[in-house]
Amino acid sequence: TLFRSLTKELALRRHRRPELDFTGSWTGPLIVPGVEPLLVRVLRNVLDNAERHGVASVDVRARVDGHTATVAIHNDGP
Repeated sequence: TLFRSLTKELALRRHRRPELDFTGSWTGPLIVPGVEPLLVRVLRNVLDNAERHGVASVDVRARVDGHTATVAIHNDGP
């Protein structure tokens, strides 16, 4: 599931960049139709960018509303 992928990605990044505060919140299972490796690749690309430009924090929020999944990734960088 997307939930499992996000959890793994945040744990990896917390270990790799302990000076950045990686936070995440989502509710329920984030089951998204699609090819999971491709969805994970998209998430990694956006997280890479947020990590690269984040000064102190990166925040990930995800939710499912009916048939729509939204993932928002924010950092405190420029």
